[in-house]
Amino acid sequence: MRIVTTGLVAIAVLLSGVPLGRAASPDAWTRSVERGSVYYTCRSSDCGGQALISCRVVGGNAITSTDQFAARVRSQIEALRAADRKVVQGESRSSRVGARVLHQTAYSVEVPGTPGPEHFRTGFLVGASETFSIVSSSPGAATTRRNFDRFVAGLVSRPSATSVGDCLP
Repeated sequence: MRIVTTGLVAIAVLLSGVPLGRAASPDAWTRSVERGSVYYTCRSSDCGGQALISCRVVGGNAITSTDQFAARVRSQIEALRAADRKVVQGESRSSRVGARVLHQTAYSVEVPGTPGPEHFRTGFLVGASETFSIVSSSPGAATTRRNFDRFVAGLVSRPSATSVGDCLP
């Protein structure tokens, strides 16, 4: 359910800075690949226990402005609401992170009949020749943000990252 939900909402996330460090020990994550995306599921309290991070390469200039990113987010949020999901969204914005630009937003999604909202932080990390789509989710907003920020920092620390194989926790 979480992978399907994450796949549906792989859009954008609110981020005020990217702290350095890993999302958790690589051993804390279980890796799987589906339809061109790599998924990491947390198996440790270091990364939130029920957290998930997905990453995929979507090509060069898939997102070229904050407005384009915000429009994409709005479209996907509308689709979630049409599917009877309650969505609370944060501000969409962009920032320079090293030689790349990070477009991001944060939101929570409540599914009727579930115990509470799932928190998402999602973004597009745009480089000269590649764009990574990154989504972090967990039951806790702070865990979701921490994992996302550290995952982005890991990609930024590898200036030659261009493929889904470079998406590491």
